[in-house]
Amino acid sequence: MTPDILSILIILGVIIVMLSEKLPITVTALIGALVCGFAGLIPLSSLFSTLGSSTAMLLVGLGIIGEAFFRTGLGHKISVYILERIGKNEHGIYLSAMLLGCLLSAVANNTAVVITLIPLVKSLCKELDVSVNRMLYPLAAAASFGSALTLIGTPSNITGNTVLEAAGLPPMGFFDVAWVGVPLTICGFLWMLTLGKKLLPANTGYQGDPDENLSLQQSGNPKKMKITAVISIITLIIMMLQPSWMPLYAAALIGGIVLILTGCIKERDAWRATGMETLLLITGLMAISGAVTQSGGGELIAEWVIHILGGNTNPYFLTIVLGIVCTLLTSFLSNTAAVALMGPVAISIANSIGVNPVSMVMIVVITCNACFATPVGGVAFTLIVKPGNYKFKDFVRMGLPLTIINLAVAIAVIPLIWKF
Repeated sequence: MTPDILSILIILGVIIVMLSEKLPITVTALIGALVCGFAGLIPLSSLFSTLGSSTAMLLVGLGIIGEAFFRTGLGHKISVYILERIGKNEHGIYLSAMLLGCLLSAVANNTAVVITLIPLVKSLCKELDVSVNRMLYPLAAAASFGSALTLIGTPSNITGNTVLEAAGLPPMGFFDVAWVGVPLTICGFLWMLTLGKKLLPANTGYQGDPDENLSLQQSGNPKKMKITAVISIITLIIMMLQPSWMPLYAAALIGGIVLILTGCIKERDAWRATGMETLLLITGLMAISGAVTQSGGGELIAEWVIHILGGNTNPYFLTIVLGIVCTLLTSFLSNTAAVALMGPVAISIANSIGVNPVSMVMIVVITCNACFATPVGGVAFTLIVKPGNYKFKDFVRMGLPLTIINLAVAIAVIPLIWKF
């Protein structure tokens, strides 16, 4: 069997096992990487090189800063401040939950944002006798919008950046995804505040446990909150400015280390927050992607795609096809995994028809974040299933229009910014 065919079979096997959920997704990625290494598709010495890369260090630093942001109570305090001033009625809770989810997810892990906001939103829903399931889906959707505003909004953005760097292409800047993220956020908010609101479950009053303890108040250390706020702001400003003398990963690591040294987060909590599972997932998937690329599997997939499409090499048509494939894949697979697996394929397709590969990778990044229609692809959506008492069909009804909006915005905007 030729190396290119073998690499394709391995990546298909990894996708099938991940979709079946027979094994943890990270374990599946690592097994796939090891198979690629021992099959000779990628040097064993470089199998897990991503663990020592700038991507890994960036995720470590951001993980520590994000954990300190919430552990000190700073994230909770900001959320309570906005919720108490806007959320005085059903529409107020709805709007403030979306604003908080969007803005906080632009600079912090959207999973942590949703975890923090769920009890706060439930508390106001209980106080005003409003159905929680009318509020939690808009919160998770807005958190997904916000993650498309900055490079650090979600690990899948960072994974897309890693794919670009591995291929020797120009990496993304801090706000590059915002060219698409801003119009996507505007369209998403307009939909959720109008027609999308009608697709939510009816308001039948608060359905939670009447004895559960939900409080908007939480004790915190004011001094540590202030230090965390200052360090977080300084770190974000440096990352936004991107001076040549301070790489993104260095700024994130320095910020995280300072927070440990100042006692804003305990060392053991900091290391727990580094997201080792995410790091290992990205490491395994990047090894598999590297094997597909180096073996010629990517080029072979590109040839098959063009052949199946009748030899049509129109970049706009291929962009639509790629966007649809990624949208379907991320509906049932982790968005980080979807980006890592489809990114190199997108580059191969772009090279085969002679267009800018960056534009194709950006299509992958944006459409792989569109896991609105199922509770599977994004952790933030998985988190709201139980507290919102949602069924799978609820996600399809509420999320399918957002998925279509996301795809339409990506296809319309990306070719204008990253020319073919």
